[in-house]
Amino acid sequence: MPGKVKTAALLYKILGWIEIIVGVILGLVFIIGGIAGGSQTMAAGIIGGLVYIVIMGGIGALFIWYIAKGIENKNSGAKIVGIIFGIIMLFGIPIGTVLGIFILMGLMGDEAKQWFGA
Repeated sequence: MPGKVKTAALLYKILGWIEIIVGVILGLVFIIGGIAGGSQTMAAGIIGGLVYIVIMGGIGALFIWYIAKGIENKNSGAKIVGIIFGIIMLFGIPIGTVLGIFILMGLMGDEAKQWFGA
């Protein structure tokens, strides 16, 4: 796998795991806050926390298993989704912008054209 394409896939794996970890931590914060808040907020906190964990975990899994593995397996659909998320990441100033640039360079450059085929 070409270097820049490999970097894009690696960034998506890292972002996926970060997304899962942050989702679980924040979900637990919601759950604990709901429990600590008493009977009026308990159900909302628990449900909100579980929903947050599922959504963030789902996005992380999408990053890891669909995009990163798809890039490694020359899946052009994963390349397209990777480019779309790379463009969205450009708006996450400053770190997201830098990561988005690296991802787009990896998925839209000459190495990517050779890897995925024209």
